[in-house]
Amino acid sequence: MNGIVYLSAVTPNLTEIQASSLRVLPTVPAGGPSVDLAFDARNGFLYVTGGSQNNTTVINTATNTIVTVIRTSGTPWGIAYDSADGDLYVANDHSNNVSVINGTTNLVVDTIPVGSSSLHVAFNPRNGDVYVTHPGSNSVSVINGTSNTVVATIPITTGQALGVAADPRTGEVYVASDCPNGVTVVNGSTNTAVNFLATGQTGFCSNPADLDTARVIVDDQYSLLYVSDAFSGTVGILNESSQSLAATITVGRYPVPMALDSVDSRVFVAKYGSTNMSVLGRATVPPSEATPTSTFLALTATQWFVVWVLTLVVAGAAVAVLGLRNRTKSTRGAPPKD
Repeated sequence: MNGIVYLSAVTPNLTEIQASSLRVLPTVPAGGPSVDLAFDARNGFLYVTGGSQNNTTVINTATNTIVTVIRTSGTPWGIAYDSADGDLYVANDHSNNVSVINGTTNLVVDTIPVGSSSLHVAFNPRNGDVYVTHPGSNSVSVINGTSNTVVATIPITTGQALGVAADPRTGEVYVASDCPNGVTVVNGSTNTAVNFLATGQTGFCSNPADLDTARVIVDDQYSLLYVSDAFSGTVGILNESSQSLAATITVGRYPVPMALDSVDSRVFVAKYGSTNMSVLGRATVPPSEATPTSTFLALTATQWFVVWVLTLVVAGAAVAVLGLRNRTKSTRGAPPKD
């Protein structure tokens, strides 16, 4: 919509960056620490989960002002926008449920019990289902977006159930994992796991259920998947059609946040604790131009160290991405050492 990259952190403000020029803009008040973001293209509102603050802040991106603060439960973490009916789904990490927010009234209209340790959320526009990952039970809950009931639970047998994304063109769902790094392919028609695509990295496997170390985004224009691996410092690029690894890009330590610029298929990769982010060039098949360019922005090292989430709002769409965080029930700490 406005070509802005939004960075959220433990500070009360979001950082704005102009996507085309990578110029840092004035900060946007978020009301407190933030974890994940989702964008409602119908009203131009940005929804920001507050983690331990147990709330979701609604920001009007036209005026960069807080519209309201919505109280949810148990450490709201991932969030996804349902473009079919305008609802937002918030995964509450420590209460093992999902809050449903009406995008018109900005009120919680339902609470759905799901699996252990709810983490990330994705909406599948092909079937109207919502997918919630659970590293605690290593499974994915499938919620019917019309009835707001759990209609299936998908076990993840390879790696950990961490990030999740849906391909709006094919309806397939991809669940990112570490230990080993890769994605589990879920058939959106049957809601069953049908394959595991490895990126070739094994990752750091000590206490993996407490770590948020892998994400996946879909470039449906080029049928490519981008899979981040925090511990190897790489982004694996998978070809959806051949279900094979097309390239592995080294971007630097702890790259978990990613966002796709749908206008020109550039991928933005932020790195926990780094003073720069990498931008992967316009993709081809195979992605011959997908080489990282480390782009330094006018941010202090302290600001980048606390960056958790990178959200790119382009052409009326938003992609929310999470940074590396230790997922304990106490204070969130620095990334583990490898």
